Amino acid sequence: ELYVSPTSSRGPSKDGRIKPDICAPGCSISSASHIGSDGSLGRNCLNRSMCGTSMASPGVAGAALLIRQYFMDGFYPTGNKLHRNRFTPSAALVKAVILNSGRPMLGVNGRPPLPSAPYDELQGFGLISLVDGVYVEGRSKGRLLVWDSVKLKNGEEWEETLTLNNCPAATTSVTLVYTDKENASGNCAECLINRLNLTVQKGSQIFYPNGKQGPDTKNNAQRIRIPQDNVSITVKVGATNLATNSQKFALVVFGCVDTGTSSPTKSALPSSSPTRTIAPSNLPSLSPTVTCEDDPKFRKGKNKRTCKFIRRRKKQKQINKWCNMQKRGIPVTSWCCKTCKKCTTCFNTTANTSCAHIKERYPSNGDGEYPL
Repeated sequence: ELYVSPTSSRGPSKDGRIKPDICAPGCSISSASHIGSDGSLGRNCLNRSMCGTSMASPGVAGAALLIRQYFMDGFYPTGNKLHRNRFTPSAALVKAVILNSGRPMLGVNGRPPLPSAPYDELQGFGLISLVDGVYVEGRSKGRLLVWDSVKLKNGEEWEETLTLNNCPAATTSVTLVYTDKENASGNCAECLINRLNLTVQKGSQIFYPNGKQGPDTKNNAQRIRIPQDNVSITVKVGATNLATNSQKFALVVFGCVDTGTSSPTKSALPSSSPTRTIAPSNLPSLSPTVTCEDDPKFRKGKNKRTCKFIRRRKKQKQINKWCNMQKRGIPVTSWCCKTCKKCTTCFNTTANTSCAHIKERYPSNGDGEYPL
């Protein structure tokens, strides 16, 4: 299980980035087959054992789907499914969890086995392991902390101090992933456009990512692992040499990390920048401060019927008939949200959060809109 197949694809990429990204079981996998026992081809519904990237990739795709569902079902951060904790993770966050989970491989299968180590051209970030990637109460050895869609401008630095404690996990793993701007050149020697640097400081010691002794200038996926120890660590992400106005990133910490007692450190960024929170800070509030207003510009039909006109109908059935109509392909409920009792133009008076965000994270069982 902990050996790479000798036929597995090897890195690095042309510009020196770490490849493969992650390893997954890909040999002795039962797959569909239309080849009969006598070698005939036909309408056979059989299976056979196969080996290859086509066997490993579906496993990773399924793991990515489970990670996305983990956040969207509200398992983070408690390890239990809670509706109020649901949010939609970015692609960078899903990838960060996958790479952060990788277990070291022992080498390449053979006689004798070919030695291999994390971040090399044979195993990349190691063997995917969801039990080492997300926290599920009663099953995981460590705890999970995530930050998603954190924005940095050129020259800015984000930092967070975390307290490590005792737990069954052997290490605490920190992974940074960001979706870099595409490179217009198809023949670049160094293809990274925006550069973010991940470091972890423990006392006077500074750890750099991907097994390096200094900043990684090639990869937009960077991981640092700290042996289990009852100390505090400071995680830093610095933005250098950005070609765009800003760059968003996702960061994942899994291991012996205190998720409830350590307080956030003072960041070098302005006070509006993200700080450590147990639940994602960008979730909307469903408190009574959410209000809804009809659009005063709404007019429909030859007589220019308004939301006020619809609201004056004597029977609810008549109101529902109007609310089920459309104007230029847009449902009337989007214009007359208060009248139709559909919160489609809501504003949170404390955070100015649009109703679109509420609908995305808190859909009702009926039509995907959040009802008043």
